[in-house]
Amino acid sequence: MLFFFWAPLALAEEPYVIENFDSHVTINQDTSLTVEETIDVYFNEPRHGIFRDIPVVYRADSRVINSRLQVLSVNDNYETSRQGDSIQIKIGDADKLITGSKSYKITYKMRKIIQRFDSHDELYWNVAGGAWETEIKKVSAGVTSEFAEVTKTKCYECRAVAENKNSASFVSESVLGNGLDMTIVVALNKNNQLNFAATTSELIFDNWGYLVAILPFFAMLIFWLRQGRDIRYVGDNVYFTPDDKATETTPVFNKREFLPMVYSPIAGLTPSEVGTLVDEKVDIHDVVAEIMELGRLGFLKIEKLDKKWAKDDYLIKKLKGDTSKLREYQKYLYDSLFSFGEVKDLVKLSELKKKFYTKLEKFRDKLYVHTKDAGYFGARPDHIRALWLVVVGVAEGLAFFLLIQYFESTGTFWPFVIFAASAIPSFILAYQMPRRTPKGYALFRQTKGLAFYLSKGKWREEIKEKHLFLDEILPLAISLGVVRELARDMQELGVKPPSYFDAHGAVWAASIGNFSSSASSSFGAGTSGSSWSGGSGFSGGGGGGFGGGGGGSW
Repeated sequence: MLFFFWAPLALAEEPYVIENFDSHVTINQDTSLTVEETIDVYFNEPRHGIFRDIPVVYRADSRVINSRLQVLSVNDNYETSRQGDSIQIKIGDADKLITGSKSYKITYKMRKIIQRFDSHDELYWNVAGGAWETEIKKVSAGVTSEFAEVTKTKCYECRAVAENKNSASFVSESVLGNGLDMTIVVALNKNNQLNFAATTSELIFDNWGYLVAILPFFAMLIFWLRQGRDIRYVGDNVYFTPDDKATETTPVFNKREFLPMVYSPIAGLTPSEVGTLVDEKVDIHDVVAEIMELGRLGFLKIEKLDKKWAKDDYLIKKLKGDTSKLREYQKYLYDSLFSFGEVKDLVKLSELKKKFYTKLEKFRDKLYVHTKDAGYFGARPDHIRALWLVVVGVAEGLAFFLLIQYFESTGTFWPFVIFAASAIPSFILAYQMPRRTPKGYALFRQTKGLAFYLSKGKWREEIKEKHLFLDEILPLAISLGVVRELARDMQELGVKPPSYFDAHGAVWAASIGNFSSSASSSFGAGTSGSSWSGGSGFSGGGGGGFGGGGGGSW
């Protein structure tokens, strides 16, 4: 009874069968292959045509070979598409159905197939492939090699029927398809006329991933060279605006620039402006420096609290004064400081922790506007920096996406290494895109000179008797990051602390440094972080090699 149930299925016909599959491979002098396939099909059911899947990516033993396929001709309507590691040639007419016999002829060219070994060169070719969804009754293959002598052949699931100096022929010994394929191996004499040198187009096709990996960095480098370097006056004097206002872009490697000798505050600049000019951004140290400046100007006083009450805590007292001459960002900072205290006109540094950060963004905004309006920068440095960081981010993201496609088609991961190594300097260049104007650059050079002489203590002999000078220079030292050096030098000279900073008998040099660190920590608290078988076919077991694939009907 079971026999009668299965008998109709066993006798059922396939929708189509391949009566004959004939392939002829010509080895060209440039080592490319011209493959001519004639596929004789019999359709038992109406079909539009067939499709032929030909692999172009071969993987084995951690190696990946990416071949190239070019369709030269098809004797019917066709279209091609990428299907994973294969190119699919879909043949037929969507408006027409076929039954009975139909012969298809496909001619295509493939590159990077001939393998090189010490003893010979080799064609290792899977003729029809085992991935057909029907049986192939007969397969035949021929190889012509005009530029290399055939020295040996081998055949899997087939036999050689002819072999001479420049050609070989093979024929299958069984029904193929449905997982069973036919592979031929042809050895070529090493003393041949084949040219294995890659063409320019092949080099580009095989290595475009490396270009994509490095392209964002080179593009960013060009933009930085053209738009990111500061502009300066041609003359060497940085202390005043020259009569000749000719300008030039600062060179990448600048050997002729001298270090300006600056010993005193820079006229017209507040400490936070100095800090912004130095690194083209407003940071916490600039805020702390500006608070010290408000103390120097008589608007507040800072007292260190007794350790038994609070370790490293400070009390900031508001003093009366006319704020009309203060700049907008100074007024905002002054008012913001005392908006959190439990007692009017008094605030502890500890009371500002995880609260004061809400005022920082607006302070930065006002200071950036001022530096732009004052002519230090051509545009707000924070806006320029943000714009270019976004541009680089998009470029790097696009490059990464393309590299994934390159890796999937070639299996080569080295472009990712280059990509990772070049992405970091790309973002650094984007971060450095804000550029100073000639005015801003001259002031910047002065700040560099002041920072150097303060850190080295080289101004001692000239100013050690002018104790009031400390009041002016201390806020600048905070913004320039040399406050500890300055305080240490002044203490060694026996200079008293400024009137607006009361350390209550403590070592005031250390106390100044502690206040700067504690204030930076308190003001910033609460912000978010910024932050195939690859060997010879003669040693294999069949079923490998290039070519192969399969197909079906539609």
